[in-house]
Formats: sequence, structure tokens, C-alpha cells
Amino acid sequence: APLFLYVHYMDTHYPYYAHPELGGDPPDSEPIAFHRVMNELRDDPTRVPSPGQMRLLQSRYANEIRYLDRELGRLLDRWRARFGDDGAIVVTSDHGEEFLDHGGLGHGTSLHRELVWVPLLWRVPTDLAPQDARVRMISDPVTQLDLVPSVLDMLGFDLAKLATGAVGLQGRSLWPAVRDVVRLPRRPLYAYNSRYGRAIGRLREGDRVYVQQMYYDGRSSEQLLFDLRTDPTEQHNLMSRAGPRDTALVARYGTVSQSYRQADPRLGSSTQANVEALRALGYVQ
Repeated sequence: APLFLYVHYMDTHYPYYAHPELGGDPPDSEPIAFHRVMNELRDDPTRVPSPGQMRLLQSRYANEIRYLDRELGRLLDRWRARFGDDGAIVVTSDHGEEFLDHGGLGHGTSLHRELVWVPLLWRVPTDLAPQDARVRMISDPVTQLDLVPSVLDMLGFDLAKLATGAVGLQGRSLWPAVRDVVRLPRRPLYAYNSRYGRAIGRLREGDRVYVQQMYYDGRSSEQLLFDLRTDPTEQHNLMSRAGPRDTALVARYGTVSQSYRQADPRLGSSTQANVEALRALGYVQ
């Protein structure tokens, strides 16, 4: 029977473990209680880790990536030994990590590029691969919502029927761009996060990014605007110099965020399925 294998590696997620076989910790590093420091930073931005503590975090994170790369290679070697080049392989990540890039640690407190810019590697079965482009990179920005429709489209499912079915599909298929080597039409990319007393929304359109951060304790909302062409790490807020194009982007943010966050009436009002999913992942008891 057809095999679907889902493997979720947690190695590049805190806590970051030491890997002596990959070099171990730097000699000038210092121990750190990550969660305590992260919580303190949320309340007091001046309580940053020491340089030695940051060296420990960044070194361990880099080694976790090297370790994961090795283990992922073992998995793919065994896969190829059993199935050859038959089968599709997709590698991605749910989020990145911050190391004081914008004053925080880990993830959950922002939606800046270091959190949302994740890899997407896609190996297509030999019989479906384009003959003129076996290895290439698509630079068009996409969203993780595209993963499910893309894989289903590659496997020959009727996306139109699925989109009107019991659950529906968000996102679009990337398969035409992979199969026919065509550019993807531009569209806004939306991300949303609600944790630690704040709700954050992010809308990217081309090289322009708008971020809105709202607090549950009554503090004023924050609005951020970035140009990725001149500021790829999103360090300079251009909101005070917003032009007509940016005003239109801010207006579209409300429309796009509402369309993504609006509940599908076909799903009803029960949240039990979501609760069970979160419990399975360990986020609720």
C-alpha cells in the first residue's frame, strides 16, 4: 500500500543539548536558565543574557542543526535504499528562533523574519520531475498553507472538490510552478501569532512587510513597516514615512487577516478537535 511517513524532529527546539562529538560548548560560554531569562526579557527588555550566555545558546543551536542534518541524512539514506527514487520528500520547519535579533529569545514573542523565514525542500518522484530542471530554486515567497494543496495536487487529487468539501483548503498549489517551471503570481502572505499576552499579525506584499502588535493588558498597539530590499533583517521601522503604497498595504491587512481568521461555518462552533490536537502536541494538559 502507499506509505505516508511524517517525522517531526525537535532537536533544533529548546532545550538545546550539548553535542561533544560536534565540538561541544565554547570554552568562554556561560550557563543560562533559558526559560527564566526569556520570561524576564518579556517584562524587562534590559535583562539581556551575558555575552557568554549568548555564545552558549548560539553554539548549541548551531550544533543542534548539524546533528539534525546528520540524522535527517540517515533517514533519507534508508528511504532511498528501500524505495529508490519513487516517492516525494518534503522538508520544512514550523518556525525559526530569535537570539536577541529584536530583543527576545526563542519564539512566540514576535513574527519577524528570523521566525517566519523557514526552509522548504521538495524532492519530486522521478516520473513526475520536469526533464529540464532536476535541481533548482524557486525564489517566490510562499506560505506553509500551500503545503497541503501542493502535495495533493502532485498526487492527482481534485483540489476544486477538496476546497468545497467538509474541511476546505487554504493556500494554493505550488505544483504548477514546480512541474511547468513557471513563476507564481504575487499575493499577500499573512502570518498570525497569539501568545504571552499579545496578538501579532504580519502581512508581506512583495518586499514590503507590515506588522501589527496588540497587547491584552491595554497597552497601545504597535505598527511596524519594513522594506526587505534595503533592510532584510527588519531593523528599521518605516511607519513614520509610510507612503500611499504603504497605506494601501495597511488597509489590506485588515481584509486579509479577517479572511484567514474567520471560522469556516461548515466546521461548527466546537473547539474540541483543536483542544485534542493541542493536547497531543503537549501544549495543554
